[in-house]
Amino acid sequence: MRTEACKNGDRSASVVETHQSQVASPLPDRARLQESTEPPGAYAETVVQGGIVGDEAPVQLVSRDLLSDVPLPAEADFYNRYRWCLDACPVLREVVNHLWGELAKLDQVLGGWQQSEVITNIFLLSCSITDTIDDYLLGNAYDFSKLGRAFPWAKPGVYALETLVSVTSKLRRSRLVSLYRWKEVWRAAVTTFLNRCFVAGVSDRAVLLEQRNQLAQLLRTELPKGAEMRRAKIPAFFRSRDFAPHDCLELGLKLIASLPEDRRPVIVMGLRTAGSFLAPLLCAFLSRQLLHAEWLAVRPSKGLTAWEKGTLLQAAQKKARMIIVASKGPHHCPRA
Repeated sequence: MRTEACKNGDRSASVVETHQSQVASPLPDRARLQESTEPPGAYAETVVQGGIVGDEAPVQLVSRDLLSDVPLPAEADFYNRYRWCLDACPVLREVVNHLWGELAKLDQVLGGWQQSEVITNIFLLSCSITDTIDDYLLGNAYDFSKLGRAFPWAKPGVYALETLVSVTSKLRRSRLVSLYRWKEVWRAAVTTFLNRCFVAGVSDRAVLLEQRNQLAQLLRTELPKGAEMRRAKIPAFFRSRDFAPHDCLELGLKLIASLPEDRRPVIVMGLRTAGSFLAPLLCAFLSRQLLHAEWLAVRPSKGLTAWEKGTLLQAAQKKARMIIVASKGPHHCPRA
């Protein structure tokens, strides 16, 4: 593809030429701004010509009013409340406070695009809490196997270190058992919220407020100080690849079309960080399709927790079909 830019009077035009060796696209193969006697900015004329290789198509002249670069008063009033978004790496305590604010806004916005934006923020903040708690519960992972292979004479010492780490991890898990239980209830509440208020859309405001109240009730639980001061990670799926939550739903539609009609249970395993956001959303979508679906999110580079191993074992006993959700595949596209 070759792009050329040229000047035409006081207007700029761009011409895009596509080699015939490329696959023909149903989109117009050339668009340019035309001369106009109207004042600049009054309207734009777009000429669409071609569209079929080797065949001439009729010229279509379309006039469009240019959008103003000044936000509408309603937009400025709404988005000016989100100055906290400038902090790209908040700690968990701040994420919880922001979520409290979004849940409270559902009493103020009564539908429209503002309500849709608030619900999207609730989804992102809620899943960020889940991801951060999962990382806190996982803790630090140590692998001394390389040390043992490099220094065979040090194997007794390596074994002692591994035993010490194992005992310490078990003591830590027993101390955090209440947080494990809270996280399970939180995961279920977030998935139900996505099922009833995000995937299906809001058809009943009473349902929306009911789901909001369940999340708010769970947020009253005091989290460990170590978890509250842990910084939340930003998934590359949204940060650098410019995907939106509804792209995951499109992925779900393709998945449903490819699944056999045997109605086996499904377990969605997301690879963190993005998996903590995509897995519950895809699970909620599959549940809307009358499939029995569960989900978990793991960080393979650090191993699995005892709970994650138990969840996978239960899924295997049910002969569940596993769907792995990653933020990118061979061509930097989301994969399921």
